[in-house]
Amino acid sequence: MSYVTLCGGQVLHPAEVGFNPAPGNCPEGTEVTISILEDRQGVIRFTTDGSEPTRESDKFKNPISIDSSMVIRAILYHSDGTKSRIESGTYFVNEPETDWPVVSLSIPPELLFDSIDGIFEIGVENEIIGEGLYGANFWTRREYRMGTEIFWNGDSLIYSSPTGLRLFGGMSRTFPQKSMVIISRLKYGEKRMRHRFFENSKMDKFKYFILRNAGSDWGKAHGRDAIITGLVDDWDIDKQNNRPCHVYLNGKYWGIYYIREKINPYFLASHHKDVSADSIDLFEHQKALKHGTKTHYNNMLSFIEENDMSLDKNYQFLGRLMDVSNFTDYKILQIYIDNVDAGGNIKFWRPRKPGGKWQWVLFDTDWGFGLMKPRAYRENSLEFHTEPEGPDWPNPPWSTFLLRGLLDNTEYREMFLNRFADRLNTTFMPDTVINHINRHQELMRPEMPRQFEKWEHSPKNWEIHHNRMRSFAQKRPAYMWTFLSEKFATGKRVPVKVSAEGRGKVMVNNNLKVSYRQGLEGFYFENVPISIEAIPRLGYEFSHWEGHSEQDPSLVLFLKDKEKIDIKAVFNPIISPFLDTIAFNEISCYHQQAGDWIELANRTPDDVNLSGWIIKNKKNTFTLPECSIPPNGYLVLCRDSSAFHKVFPFIPNVLGNFDFGLDKSKDKLELFSQDGAVVDSFSYRINTPGISFTLDLIDPDLDNSLMENWRVEYGQGTPNQHNIFYWKNLVKSRQTKWVVSGIVGALALIICIGLVARLRG
Repeated sequence: MSYVTLCGGQVLHPAEVGFNPAPGNCPEGTEVTISILEDRQGVIRFTTDGSEPTRESDKFKNPISIDSSMVIRAILYHSDGTKSRIESGTYFVNEPETDWPVVSLSIPPELLFDSIDGIFEIGVENEIIGEGLYGANFWTRREYRMGTEIFWNGDSLIYSSPTGLRLFGGMSRTFPQKSMVIISRLKYGEKRMRHRFFENSKMDKFKYFILRNAGSDWGKAHGRDAIITGLVDDWDIDKQNNRPCHVYLNGKYWGIYYIREKINPYFLASHHKDVSADSIDLFEHQKALKHGTKTHYNNMLSFIEENDMSLDKNYQFLGRLMDVSNFTDYKILQIYIDNVDAGGNIKFWRPRKPGGKWQWVLFDTDWGFGLMKPRAYRENSLEFHTEPEGPDWPNPPWSTFLLRGLLDNTEYREMFLNRFADRLNTTFMPDTVINHINRHQELMRPEMPRQFEKWEHSPKNWEIHHNRMRSFAQKRPAYMWTFLSEKFATGKRVPVKVSAEGRGKVMVNNNLKVSYRQGLEGFYFENVPISIEAIPRLGYEFSHWEGHSEQDPSLVLFLKDKEKIDIKAVFNPIISPFLDTIAFNEISCYHQQAGDWIELANRTPDDVNLSGWIIKNKKNTFTLPECSIPPNGYLVLCRDSSAFHKVFPFIPNVLGNFDFGLDKSKDKLELFSQDGAVVDSFSYRINTPGISFTLDLIDPDLDNSLMENWRVEYGQGTPNQHNIFYWKNLVKSRQTKWVVSGIVGALALIICIGLVARLRG
């Protein structure tokens, strides 16, 4: 069969030549036919070594026999003298099975490996300088055309198009397995790569992605950066998503890479709402402008240089120019992991709009966790990152300037110390980090033998570096507590326990969330007060603190002279007078024409004002505008009122538009009155039918919190009226009543006739 270019399941445009069978895994001896698509006319030329086919290439006449993994590249020369774009098809023969993505690159081999001009080579005519082999061909910044295919879940072709290629990275360019940037441009083929590459991200459209060779960790753990950046998934800090993959080059196995996002304005705009790629200031290193203008950043540096940062007014003003919390987390991670390559390895940006603040991007952390030093856990990188007179590399004065300036301020210093303690008590706990390392290593373990064999790397060395990271994770926190205490005279560490009872959370230091499910037990410094705030969930209210005399929801806890702190926030439910009287009655979570809608029923004889009430599902909240629900009547809330009225044009008391969708198989709906009290809640989990349906409460008087009292009804539903099952039961009940009434009447009549006859007799 022939194929067309696919991106995330969407046909973007048909190819002019196609392959039969489709590219992917195939048995030895498979014969591949190249065909002309869409009634085109012309001659097909092809190659099997990765080079671009030309008019001098072999003409396709007979099927191509596939005896080993190879890539076929084909082009159609039209009869009018024009030509199609080049299509590539990779066939894998006897390759190991894998669930990982497989990326196949097709590029003229001489472009990569020619001893004089090949971009993977040093180049015999170049003047080579230093350990980095500066001047070698692989330091080129040029972009080249190639073919890219991406296979998902082992053998599903989700992308095939000509793309651009650039080499990527710093010193890792000297390794034979080089990092590359893949660029999707309309001049090559597709404008974007459309697929959801990363499980924890909703992004499904990419102009760039990187195939990273593990950077400085190549040949060692082959994953330090992925492990380290994965530690901070729940931090408010920009970082590249990643996932490991196998790469083939012209049909030959080329090793394990990490698919990663490229840090540029497109990356930043995709990670932040209301940010345009065209309106971003982006720097790297000291002041290397990558996009935008330098004015705002230079003004911020001048302000710090010219003003006393120990004064609170200056610190508060600086907080309007940069995201202090983001910067603090960024520096804390670099200090904890002992990243001695972080001095100049910096990227930072701001949205160019009023109120836009500078933020830092986490990347290239390979030197952390003891890459070069087995006992790096002992290194005082706090001093390293605050050194005022460091060398040009690795920690020049400009790279420590911002942190040093901020630490002059008492408020910031306390925030920095508490934030570091927050992280040591949670993210950096030894067991947490070691488990994270173990999960990543076990993900990689089955696939690594191919990497070891391809690049003659040592499996023993791979294990050594993972053990080194585990040792770092186990021993590093004790050293960090000491470094912090000695530098800032923090006093002793005080055990602190914070917990919650009831539905609510406690914010610790405006950073950590403590809930009734998971408390916090750790240490804080006796000379540094910590803050806590009790925040009730919708439907609950803060009652009191256990373990503290003051009962304000927001407290500052002073630890001086305390042996320990044990405090619990208690939350109680708010009881609504409307509990069980305003209730969910019918849910349409899969209607292809009308969209999602929710029906509320009023079980009282009074009109009820619902203005300001709140409907919530698992992830979203919607506040009702001015509205009411009539006595013993209904109110229908819909996601798209226009679509709803096309299907139900005569339904009264309809309100739109709530701005989220309902899950068609499982969700939780909650209704709150204006004061935050719980009025009703309902959870469902069903096997979704493939046609439109509604969830109907069997009887309006039943407990709607029990799934057994609901039924799946196929069809349009019955908005703003009794549910179908209720009508059926009502009709049956009346029919039964009529039958019984008829029988009773007939019997009475017979009895009367009998009595009359007897009297007459």
